Amino acid sequence: MDIEEVPEASQSELFTFMRELRAEFQTRGLILAQAVPFDNPDWDYKAYAGVTDYLMLMAYDQHWSTGGAGPIAGQDWFESILKKRMAELSPAQTIICFGNYGYNWTKNEKEGEDISFQQSLLAAKESLDSPTEIKFDPTSKNPYFSYSEDDGKEHTIWFLDAASL
Repeated sequence: MDIEEVPEASQSELFTFMRELRAEFQTRGLILAQAVPFDNPDWDYKAYAGVTDYLMLMAYDQHWSTGGAGPIAGQDWFESILKKRMAELSPAQTIICFGNYGYNWTKNEKEGEDISFQQSLLAAKESLDSPTEIKFDPTSKNPYFSYSEDDGKEHTIWFLDAASL
């Protein structure tokens, strides 16, 4: 089950729905897994683990399209949040989900563009005069690069790759 962007005010209704859904699934011999945000203070992870068979932690979107440019899932962020989650969840009931995408943020625009891993590489290869060097941030261990368009618009792309996973 993947119901996203659940406001805090709707958490109790979602919890009730998941509890009732699991009860119905159990009568049919089905397993219920729920995708949940990796780091959201509105979520009671332990409670949701009690009404599902598995919690799938979406370990990405440290920075997202409507926020500022930055790592998708920095190693330091990942390790810190995972430590918190594993202090309250059973490893046998937890699935870690990794992303395989990026965001292309344009300077002075409110929202970045969701892009695939392949689109990230293509943008680096085809940027203006010569291919842009993809850099590896030593702190977050996520790749990124910046480039400018002919019209002067400046872009920064952060993405996930095999090394960052």
